[in-house]
Amino acid sequence: MIFTKILLKVFFIALVLIPNFLTSEALGTEHFKEFQSLSDMSQSVDMIFSEFNKPQNPGANVAVVRGDKYLHAKGYGRMSIEYDLPWTLESRSRLYSASKHFVGVACLLLEDQGKLTLEDDIRKYLPEMPQYAQKITLRHLLSNTSGIRDDEGTLNMFGFNATYPISLEYIYDNVITRMKKLNFSPGSACLYSNSGFRLIAMIIERVSGKSFPEWMEQNIFKPLEMNNTLVAQYDYEVAENMASGYDWTEEGRFKKARLRVGTSGDGGIVSTIPDMLKWFNNFRSNRLGIHKFPARLVDKTKLGDGRISHYGLGINTIDYRGIRALHHGGGADGYQFQFYRFPEQDLTVIVFANRTDVHIRPMVQKVVNVYLSADLQEREGEKKNYSSVDSKKHEKLKGLYVNADKGLVVDVSIPEKWANADLYMGGAVGIRMRAIEDFEFESVSGYSSEVARFDFIEGKERPNLLLNIGLGGDTLFSPVDEIKLSEKELEKFTGTFKCDEISEPIQIIVKNQKLVMKLGRGVLSLQWKTLKPVLPYVFYTNYRSMRFFADKDGNISGMLLNGTHSRFFEFTKVEGIF
Repeated sequence: MIFTKILLKVFFIALVLIPNFLTSEALGTEHFKEFQSLSDMSQSVDMIFSEFNKPQNPGANVAVVRGDKYLHAKGYGRMSIEYDLPWTLESRSRLYSASKHFVGVACLLLEDQGKLTLEDDIRKYLPEMPQYAQKITLRHLLSNTSGIRDDEGTLNMFGFNATYPISLEYIYDNVITRMKKLNFSPGSACLYSNSGFRLIAMIIERVSGKSFPEWMEQNIFKPLEMNNTLVAQYDYEVAENMASGYDWTEEGRFKKARLRVGTSGDGGIVSTIPDMLKWFNNFRSNRLGIHKFPARLVDKTKLGDGRISHYGLGINTIDYRGIRALHHGGGADGYQFQFYRFPEQDLTVIVFANRTDVHIRPMVQKVVNVYLSADLQEREGEKKNYSSVDSKKHEKLKGLYVNADKGLVVDVSIPEKWANADLYMGGAVGIRMRAIEDFEFESVSGYSSEVARFDFIEGKERPNLLLNIGLGGDTLFSPVDEIKLSEKELEKFTGTFKCDEISEPIQIIVKNQKLVMKLGRGVLSLQWKTLKPVLPYVFYTNYRSMRFFADKDGNISGMLLNGTHSRFFEFTKVEGIF
């Protein structure tokens, strides 16, 4: 009787305490012992995804696997709101950008077959690509170190918001092959670019003589018996048992999402939980028989200046709180996907979601923390020690910084806690950074290689920012504030601007005493962006910044426009309105 009362007491304590553990910042190590003794791990996952598990709500499919055995496999919410269909183990959904490491595996297989090498010049297979000053290799494309601008970022930068999908052919002919300049010299930095993986898919087609979806099915999916996995490049390629994707609208409801851009090697794969288990089992068994696998896929990339990028061939190798992990995420119209694989523990966490209103990565990390609690506790003392960093000092780093020569503006802020970062560098950079010293930072994401430090100068309240973005050592950014320009001063910047690398012109006008950039025509929807000055010739807006140039008479003749993943577009002022 006494023993029964004790059990009941423990049970009720668990009901009270477990939610607090789960809503803490990252289920910290101080709760590990209590957490393990008070809760079943599978029930803990239920609690993490409890908000998804509501009637008429889209949700998620969650699996935790050790070896080839499920520790947890469960659906939450609906895979289709319209038909009230719940998620099941066999539900299909999009991987989006997590498709990229499949393409890395494909290239390794083709290299082993002698059909290509990763050190080949991409123009060997794609001669219509621009002749860049330096050779770009297949390895550069796969490791995000090519310097080729991101095609989707470029479209978005210039007003893309199509209500119908843009074809892969349009992207190749009107975006990628038109961009003759690079973000940086190949191999000098890592910056995310979907363009590279679309190009790799085209190379696979030209080498094999088969379509990318067909080649992947015959050489990857079938040999691994991934019978419910395919490449779906457009929305109309509807797969059986496919989850519908949903976005949250301003009206406060879920709306079925549409795929706006054709997708291939960058994010075209559709799969299921059981098929992804087969995929990750191949990381142990190497059923495809690839030489030195998976090391050739996951090894980090050495940059030209000796720095190391976390990005391998379409996949990140990261330090997750002291434990080596393989990771990639994906997300766009209506869908999200995340995986973490821990080779030493042979543990994999896989999550599909068919909603974009909630960022799922922090939730997935909580699941990881549940199942690796003992390992994380053991490694806490071994991992790199950031405890000496004084986060209170970061307040004085906030604000605007400018490199006037390149027209780059960085807006430094302190992000929300969920972002797992100490600083967010907005403006035309767009990266989350973690402090390694009080005033030194590194990119949180494996998708980029930026490192930054702030230098305080005697007599000045705010520091300079030194940011390595692949332009040859540190790029200097000086602290600035927004300035006020009169309507007359703004008028000289108005006009129509054209760039040979972009199909549509940009118009700049003065509206309500503010300088405004008008974007959009054709597949680019009409958008207005207010430009805020930080120097007499340098302006910025969300995810963009620019510098205007004047001729010898002081008349504006052109501008240099930058985005987060697409930089250094040179525009010339032209006559007329297009």
